[in-house]
Amino acid sequence: MKNKYKLFVFLMVLLLVFMLLQRSSLPGSWKELFSTDSYSYRDPEKLLKDIRTLHSMVVVTAQETVVWDSVRQTNTYSDQLILSGKGNITAGNDLRLLMPEDLVLEGDSIALKLPPAELLTVQDIPSSIIILKKSGEWTTEAMDQVKKQHHFWLQRKALSRNMPGMAEQRAREWLDNYLRMIGFEKVTLY
Repeated sequence: MKNKYKLFVFLMVLLLVFMLLQRSSLPGSWKELFSTDSYSYRDPEKLLKDIRTLHSMVVVTAQETVVWDSVRQTNTYSDQLILSGKGNITAGNDLRLLMPEDLVLEGDSIALKLPPAELLTVQDIPSSIIILKKSGEWTTEAMDQVKKQHHFWLQRKALSRNMPGMAEQRAREWLDNYLRMIGFEKVTLY
């Protein structure tokens, strides 16, 4: 009785698989299975939509610490304030800006014009700002004015480390691999 039940279930599963295979349109060869046509990327709008969804993956992120100072002269001496603070910086190509005219499809080749890499976000961490040295008399307002320079110094450090350049290189490598993986033979990114 148990064997008959197992045989019946096996035959039903086999019949169900056979019926599903008859309904679906499977590719005729492995080449068709892994070609760009099988991924339906002949439609530039669909391909652009998929590339735009990658915008947050193709970035360079860093947490930086900066030290900056402010000196002001008074009649008899100079007041100095040295601060340190941290921030999170993200650089990358904003792939959401890609337009249909930035994409050229021809057979198994693709050409894509990338938007320029830039600093996408510079986020201060106000609680990380500490005073390393304070000489002279500083009012709370004067110290707040110096603390506001934190954002500027984070941007400057990110640019001096060439974060947009690193992000540009990463985007080119990542998109080249992605486009080749989905079946394009020749990939040109400019």
